Amino acid sequence: MEDAIALYEALVAEAEVSTALDRFERGRREEVERIQHAARRLTPHWELSPAAAEDTISIANCHRLLRAYHQAEVCPA
Repeated sequence: MEDAIALYEALVAEAEVSTALDRFERGRREEVERIQHAARRLTPHWELSPAAAEDTISIANCHRLLRAYHQAEVCPA
């Protein structure tokens, strides 16, 4: 969904399709690389067993919640 929105915005902002595609790629590259990096790290867990995959999801959710908690400045660093 995020890619679709970013592509739409790039196409609206640029007159040439090739320029819009370049803009889209530059704008999404960092996020895509972050997702790919996480996927590479998590692949071994998914391949082990359903229980290992469930553990990985639980750990990732805990880390995500802690990060959000600290970013909201509810808990000073």
